[in-house]
Amino acid sequence: LGLFEMEATPPEAHDYRAEFKAQPTYWQTELEIIRGLIKLGHEVVPIGVFNDVADVVAQVKAHAPDLVFNLTEHFNKIHSYDRNIAGLLELLGVPYSGSGPVALANCKNKAIAKKLMGFHHIKNPPFVLYPKGQKVKFKKELKFPIFVKPLHMDSSYGISQASLVDNEKDLVERIGFIQDNLGQVALAENYIEGREFFVSLLGESRLRTFHMREIIYTKVPEDEPKFLTFRAKWNEDYQKKWGIQNVFAKDVDEKLLLKIHAIRKRAYRLLQLSGYARIDLRVTPQNDIYIIEVNPNPALGKDDDFMQSLM
Repeated sequence: LGLFEMEATPPEAHDYRAEFKAQPTYWQTELEIIRGLIKLGHEVVPIGVFNDVADVVAQVKAHAPDLVFNLTEHFNKIHSYDRNIAGLLELLGVPYSGSGPVALANCKNKAIAKKLMGFHHIKNPPFVLYPKGQKVKFKKELKFPIFVKPLHMDSSYGISQASLVDNEKDLVERIGFIQDNLGQVALAENYIEGREFFVSLLGESRLRTFHMREIIYTKVPEDEPKFLTFRAKWNEDYQKKWGIQNVFAKDVDEKLLLKIHAIRKRAYRLLQLSGYARIDLRVTPQNDIYIIEVNPNPALGKDDDFMQSLM
């Protein structure tokens, strides 16, 4: 079974061919995975889910699948509920791809992941949480410039040039934007200057690691901060304008590379990831390694960061 998200709950045993044909670009990842599984000789039954799991349960019972390929990232538009889909599949006793509910809960709440890693001496930027309704006070843990982002969102949602602030006035404004416009707790963390790498891992008890990727900004002035906004991540024209490219990392010292490998494996096991994951990190000019984001079940389209690292 192939499990993915819909904009509304489809009828039971819905035929998805019309949607796939009408919007092949929108469904690119799903289509690539379905076609790949079929090419390998598997029978695939697509299942869409929005805010009702009844059809998921019915299809699992009807087909007794060898595997559910889980592509969900939210339930009823709530990103943190992806853990519940994995939990449902566990309750149904069916094998599924990707991480389980514990790992998804650990990582989709960025503060939990950061606290766990910090306790185990894996460096990540110091941070402060600002829930809505709480007066914004500048805490001693923070040092300008400060990066402000939503607590529960991924794929660079809520990230723009205004996310990086260098004074208290802008900090308060950006926190308010995250709280009011996105309905999220705001996470404010120290900005880490340095090279940004994406590292991909695959496996369970034995882990496979792949070629490290790096984000480069060839047309951004040398003295300006460089980070991936939502527009920079998803808008090709914007990427071309600023020379933003995802390339295989070069000129990485061998000792540093071995240290990165060790840290990412520690984080993978600590946060109880399984199946596959992508870890985003920054390396300072002094070669200090900071984990910025841990991404369970990253996107698997051929143009996405995880798949690019396999090529």
